[in-house]
Amino acid sequence: MNFILAFSCFLILIPLCDFFIAFILKKCIKDIPAGFYKKSFIFSFCNILLFPLFFGAFRMGLLSQDSLLFKIIFVILYSTLFCRIAVLLFIIITFAFLFNKRIKGVYPMIIGVVLATSFVYFVYCSIYSRVNLDVKKIELCSPKIPESFNGFTIVQISDFHLGSFNHTPSYINKVVERVNGLKPDLILFTGDLVNSRADEILPYVDVLSELSAEYGVYSILGNHDYGRYFKWDSFHDEMKNFENFLFINEQMEWKLLNNESVRIGIKGDSISILGVENWGQPPFTGSGDLKKAMKDVPSEDFKILMTHNPDHWIAEVVPQTDIDLTLSGHTHSMQIEIPMFGKVFSPSEFIYDRWGGMYEEENQYLYVNKGLGYTLIPMRIGAYPEITVFELKNQNFCN
Repeated sequence: MNFILAFSCFLILIPLCDFFIAFILKKCIKDIPAGFYKKSFIFSFCNILLFPLFFGAFRMGLLSQDSLLFKIIFVILYSTLFCRIAVLLFIIITFAFLFNKRIKGVYPMIIGVVLATSFVYFVYCSIYSRVNLDVKKIELCSPKIPESFNGFTIVQISDFHLGSFNHTPSYINKVVERVNGLKPDLILFTGDLVNSRADEILPYVDVLSELSAEYGVYSILGNHDYGRYFKWDSFHDEMKNFENFLFINEQMEWKLLNNESVRIGIKGDSISILGVENWGQPPFTGSGDLKKAMKDVPSEDFKILMTHNPDHWIAEVVPQTDIDLTLSGHTHSMQIEIPMFGKVFSPSEFIYDRWGGMYEEENQYLYVNKGLGYTLIPMRIGAYPEITVFELKNQNFCN
């Protein structure tokens, strides 16, 4: 319901922007052509109609991200929407100046400059921001962390969506080099390795196999990893794709934790790493079984849970368990973060209560990683791709 509401508001922006632009141009320019408002309305309606058709065709597998048609439609839809929003914000802030005679004559030209500037920024976000890695370091203190684990480092990465990077393989190499350069003791990947198909991994098997940590690389399944967003010819083909996905993970020597746990030991002390399959409400696949993953996990261990969807934390983790740290991904911060009035705003707020960064509830923590890739929209505005480094500390040794 929240998604439908957010998407509806999103579409309302199109005619709203067009109306204000048409209104101001009519106020500023004499002898405006007849039918100007009518043509603006038709243009807005066509844009509104294209959005659901575009999303629907993509979700049904009728439109591939690799196709030229996809790229053309994307550029038209999102660049025009991005520029519209920029102009709308500009008009709201400066509308009072429109009634100043000196400014009124050049106001349309100023709007043109805003449009051009916003389009340049759109291109910047599409080319640079989406591959500009942000490494975040977090010190995690707890009396449950054994002294043997002081300084133990864990790197969390998430949401590769490898099918989105067919034309920029250098980015995947950059991620692996950056992670290995941090020399982590443990690497945890919190789901969505692919967009839909297992063969998206094939060009990157060798480089992803190079991810290295002394205590291994562990991963879980995200909603995209099951292949449910692709239109398969048969259920058999879908199952074969999933089996292939699991086989390729084994080739990379990543250990998938499917509703299970593993203990990491140092000098007789240990912590527990748990992983569940994707948990979620429709339309997201929900196979996560937290009780099964918790089986045989010692109560005294410091526990780290990997679950792809952050909503799982408040639904089951906090009320039912004593898990100390939960690591999630999934949201990507909807690939948009805008600093406003000392806060960071993201459209994710309309859909997720917890969408990015660290959260705490009753001495239990959730960290939502913004992911490394993208889905559908090949850009990131402010929400840079993230590598998170956790340094474990016994509470007696905290700063």
